[in-house]
Amino acid sequence: MKMKTFKFLFYVLFGAVVSFFASSCSSSDDEELGDHYERTAESFKNAIEEAKEKGIDYHIIDYRKESEFNAGHIPGAEWIAEGNTTNMNNGSFAAALKAKYGTSSRMFIYGSKNSVLMMTMAGSVSKAGFGKENTHTLVGGFDAWKSAGYPVE
Repeated sequence: MKMKTFKFLFYVLFGAVVSFFASSCSSSDDEELGDHYERTAESFKNAIEEAKEKGIDYHIIDYRKESEFNAGHIPGAEWIAEGNTTNMNNGSFAAALKAKYGTSSRMFIYGSKNSVLMMTMAGSVSKAGFGKENTHTLVGGFDAWKSAGYPVE
């Protein structure tokens, strides 16, 4: 009986130690990114149309290379210089959008393809005050939009 009690206490103590170290090694709330909607091409298109119909202020942000944007983009998209991890992680990209549009605008963000950079960008935009409701990304990026047969400018 004593051996079972010892094993039980050992596992409880071991679990507590592991839990302590896991929580002390995790990132702080300051480092976490905000939540956003990841949308398929169809869902992305529908969300843009819904914003138009409801009169919601919105912006479609294309952060690909300028040459890619000039070769074709989602109608109404605004080109923003291709993002990089520095301006995503330090918040300067999100701060620039916030200064230009305020935080009540709905942001539809896409790049060349689905990437960690796009997720970081959307997370920083959401955290900057736009929130989940106003932050949307296009899974698969511009290629997914074109593959779905949607219009391109």
